[in-house]
Amino acid sequence: MKLRALIRASVLASALAFGNSAAWAQDLAGPLPPATIGVIDSQFVMNNSEAAQGIRTQIEMIRDVYAEEISQLEDGLRAQEAELGRQRAILSQGAFDERLSVFEGEVDRVQRLVEGRNNQLDRAFSESMDKIRDALLRVVVEAAETRSFNMILEQSDILWAVLTLDITDDVLARLNEILPNVEVPLPID
Repeated sequence: MKLRALIRASVLASALAFGNSAAWAQDLAGPLPPATIGVIDSQFVMNNSEAAQGIRTQIEMIRDVYAEEISQLEDGLRAQEAELGRQRAILSQGAFDERLSVFEGEVDRVQRLVEGRNNQLDRAFSESMDKIRDALLRVVVEAAETRSFNMILEQSDILWAVLTLDITDDVLARLNEILPNVEVPLPID
């Protein structure tokens, strides 16, 4: 019982302390300016910018190279497995187990390689898209200052807005202008 009373008293004291300081800070700040709002579909911009399309193309090219390499390794593993199956009847159990262990080690190595390649691609994609996000933020701030907006809201968070508030197309055009492409860093083996 005492714990509940202590918690209630703490919550009440905190509310009074912070409530008064918030009201005091608001009084010092003066009246808030009227909201002038812009709207953007940043996901549309991120997906349709020239740089993002170029990134996807570069990633697919790298992925194709990796897929060819992995396909060759898998073909080699299938050949080793078939040879191991043929040798099972010929080899002693100890020799077969030794070769099987070597084969399983090779399978593990290829699986780690595939996982590593996927991680490299994911990292390269993320780093490249981060460059677009950084440029997008700069362009949004520039557009807000140009149009005297003091707030930009994400279109997906808005139920309805007048079309003249939408800056998506202008931002996309400006982003394409200042960042037409991004070089995807080639993963290092």
